[in-house]
Amino acid sequence: MYWWVQTYAEFVLAMLCFLFNMATFYKSVRINKTRVNPNDQVEANKRVLERLFLIQNFGDLATFFILFIPNIIYAVGCQYDRWHCIAVHVYIQLVRTQDYHVLNYGAVGDGKQDDTVAVRSTFSAAANGGFNVSSNIIIDIRGTILGSTNTTLYQWNSAYWHPLILASNVQNVTMTGGGLIDGNGSIWWKCARTNNSLPPCENKSRPNLFYVGNGKNITIMNVTFKNSPGSGITFETIENGYIGNISILAPSSGDQNDPSINTDAIDIWRSVNVLVENSYISVGDVAFALESSYDIPNQNITIRNMTIGNSHGLALGSFQNGGNQNILFENIIINGSDKLDTGPNIISAPGRGGKIPCCATIVEKLVTYVILVRIC
Repeated sequence: MYWWVQTYAEFVLAMLCFLFNMATFYKSVRINKTRVNPNDQVEANKRVLERLFLIQNFGDLATFFILFIPNIIYAVGCQYDRWHCIAVHVYIQLVRTQDYHVLNYGAVGDGKQDDTVAVRSTFSAAANGGFNVSSNIIIDIRGTILGSTNTTLYQWNSAYWHPLILASNVQNVTMTGGGLIDGNGSIWWKCARTNNSLPPCENKSRPNLFYVGNGKNITIMNVTFKNSPGSGITFETIENGYIGNISILAPSSGDQNDPSINTDAIDIWRSVNVLVENSYISVGDVAFALESSYDIPNQNITIRNMTIGNSHGLALGSFQNGGNQNILFENIIINGSDKLDTGPNIISAPGRGGKIPCCATIVEKLVTYVILVRIC
């Protein structure tokens, strides 16, 4: 085929994609000028992308249009609803035209064989290098990711253990799929009960389940997290984060058989514009810890429509050096905890203090407990 014929065909295809995309967006804006359900919006935009990218061999010109036009749509759409904006942007920016399945990289998936190498190879192929999650990627979990009991696979980098899943310096990352991430944390809890003095902790704390640092447009939805060695989800220096319709589970710290220690559900550090909603948490430590340091605050954090079983409450702190600004807890039900200090906690310690503006936290439908202020 002459090059100009192929280029012309690609141009026409790109314009058709653009018109279809704009029509879908215009319809979405007309219907959803008020707050939308991010689940519905994400699925709608995912279907649009699937239709577009089912056609193979787009070529560079068409790919340019697919990349360039959604940025305009994103900029316009943000004026209506920032959460809608996040949901749209995360999916509409993705340009991968190939799926990467762990079975194609040597995984067995029987719950017995160690598939660490296969999973690393899959992420390496999808992210174009490195085991760590890279930008512009959907992690579609439809089965179970089971953390290895071989603790030597968790690397220590002089400051922290490598988490089971790490995303650092990334943007436009989505984790979804309805599957389960099981950290197999029991072996780590045993040493935590001795103040981390025994192997494999060796006075070095424990790994987190999913850590996202220095990221933008991060979405976690429709996934269950279970039995984390340490914290379940950690957001650190995130701009525009969404967590919805998830479960985070670990035995309580008072469990008679295998109590989990310091298994925070969600830790948020120095982040801005984060929404957590419509989820269930039952863990061995705080359900939420909003932390700040290096004089950088958390800002515009909304946590709403949550059901919490066992936990040690909702914590602002203990690191408060940067303060917490514009924090909203709304419609939080805490029921069945084995701790007395289960409500909202404002926590600090010498050297960790900061400013919390008056009345920055609003809690509705809190069962049984009151707000506590304490010094560690």
